[in-house]
Amino acid sequence: MYKKTIFSIILIFFFPKFLFSALLSIFSSSDNYLKQQKEKSIYLTLLEAPFGVVYDLKHPEKAFLITPDNTTIKVFLLRKNFFDKALNLERIGYEIKFIPQKKGDYLLCIQSTPYLTKEQRLIQDFAKAYFHVEQEKGWTNLCGFNLEIIPYTRPYGLQVGDIFWGKVLYNNKALKKGIITLVYLNLDFINWEDLPRDAQGEINYPILKKKVRLSSKGEFVVNFNKSGWWAIYVEIPKGFKTYGNQQYPFFIRAILSLYIFP
Repeated sequence: MYKKTIFSIILIFFFPKFLFSALLSIFSSSDNYLKQQKEKSIYLTLLEAPFGVVYDLKHPEKAFLITPDNTTIKVFLLRKNFFDKALNLERIGYEIKFIPQKKGDYLLCIQSTPYLTKEQRLIQDFAKAYFHVEQEKGWTNLCGFNLEIIPYTRPYGLQVGDIFWGKVLYNNKALKKGIITLVYLNLDFINWEDLPRDAQGEINYPILKKKVRLSSKGEFVVNFNKSGWWAIYVEIPKGFKTYGNQQYPFFIRAILSLYIFP
């Protein structure tokens, strides 16, 4: 308990600014496969992914599903508490109880309410995840966000070591400059002594947060070294925006959650 408390203080006060940020994370208790007419729970949290630190998530502005036939269905978000072991607090998140009526690939699209991070940045997330229901149909569908990651590689059935190829669109055009970030969604708190280290015994931050430059066509290639849920994201600055009675640097961020099999 003492070590966890000390690590929490370090997380909040001493990590370099802009090194890590909480993400709107989409995941389930298992993989991203479902069965027709069988219920499955999908969860939304605000997660500092490398460390398993959870924050309160405001109710998203939009939440909808794209069906295999490319039609839109609104989804109902049930409030669910998630336990943050870093500070021993319950945090607000959401659950979606989904029963697919048809076979095919469903796309969950979430547009967050802008939120202020501990780095004093205002962020709005445009997050999505694909869920496969028995038949390959519809994985090329898109949410239609202004900033969105397009999969060229089928976004399910991926294993450790597989390559994922994608593209980023901003206002329906390729984002020619930007950085893709790849983080593993640690869904449980990671103890200080379990974090990866370099030869000097310091925390190996680059391992926790992998980065790839976009090509001039907005394309990127990444791979995965661990099974479980991952987030791929890209963000762009949008000037300043008022939050409360102050102005903060404002960023929009596209996130794609993927499940990787062993």
